[in-house]
Amino acid sequence: MDQRKVAMISPYGPAWIGGISSFAMSLSDNLRRLGVDCELLVNIGGIPGRTTMLRGPKPLFVIRAAIWLLRYRPRVLHAHAHWHTLLPAVLYKTFHRRVKVVFTIHTPQAREPLLSSWFISKLMAKCDVVTAVSDEIARDLRSKVPANVTVKKISPGATVRVGAYLESRRFLAIPEGCFVATFIGPLHWPAKVAGVKLLIHSFEGFSNHVPESRLLVVGGGPYLRELRTLVAAARADARIVLVGETMDPAPYLHACDVYAHISFMEGLPLSMLEAMLARKAVIASRVGAIPEVLEDGKSGILVRNNETEIVAALSRLHADHHLRDSLGQVGYETVAHHYTWDLVAQEFCSIYDGA
Repeated sequence: MDQRKVAMISPYGPAWIGGISSFAMSLSDNLRRLGVDCELLVNIGGIPGRTTMLRGPKPLFVIRAAIWLLRYRPRVLHAHAHWHTLLPAVLYKTFHRRVKVVFTIHTPQAREPLLSSWFISKLMAKCDVVTAVSDEIARDLRSKVPANVTVKKISPGATVRVGAYLESRRFLAIPEGCFVATFIGPLHWPAKVAGVKLLIHSFEGFSNHVPESRLLVVGGGPYLRELRTLVAAARADARIVLVGETMDPAPYLHACDVYAHISFMEGLPLSMLEAMLARKAVIASRVGAIPEVLEDGKSGILVRNNETEIVAALSRLHADHHLRDSLGQVGYETVAHHYTWDLVAQEFCSIYDGA
């Protein structure tokens, strides 16, 4: 088996907007650029030619993935996020003891149901290396895995398609002079959707004083209908636009004046890093790894999850375009120097190649 033959196993592929899918796809692409033979195996959201997709319920995916691994014969198995991606890797290692199993945790395990969290902990004990996207998650993991399992923090990188502010606004038919805030993320998990609801309520209050304003919420999921009902009940459809799922969120990012990431639970949101790389002023919650990256008042504005602070941050940035530019530039420099996929791929290569 090739020392650098890697099977990347993710629950989600690039057609599914979210941090896990972006992480797995971007890492796979950059590993290939470094000469690594890497195949990305996904359960949903695959794209022909870029991924191998095995559809089906989680138990069926485990069986099909285990069979696929027997044919592919990787040297390294790198699973992401959930038990049904890690289990086939652990099963394969049971019969091929020389392979290395790496598992990446993207969000705090407190979000997982108790049984699922217990099962993942048992599977992680069979891994060689477990990585986390933040110091907070890494500290928690060290108390849950045996001493022989290496725990390492590796934050995601960021990349963003080049786009122009005015061109994107014309494409989206945004009126000249309209102040735009954008949020990008999947609407699948209650703790994250609760943050979007808070952002919507906060923006309602802000837009009462700034009528020429618009909030763009980009992302799909089971809570989208509930959010649409919320916006319709507030009669805020003209100012709060629920875009839904889209294969290309870039225009919505480039068109905004402020990127707002309000959430009650996070690892390290890739969409926030991408907004910083696009030189956008960022408002974000003090949760997860966000304060590890975003320095309040220098590279963005950190807020507690209450309407008063969010409205104040929006109002401050609306009134001061020089501050928006300054925060955007420092944010860009932070991500461009420390959060690139090339650096991330090199870190993982050192793990794959290690003894």
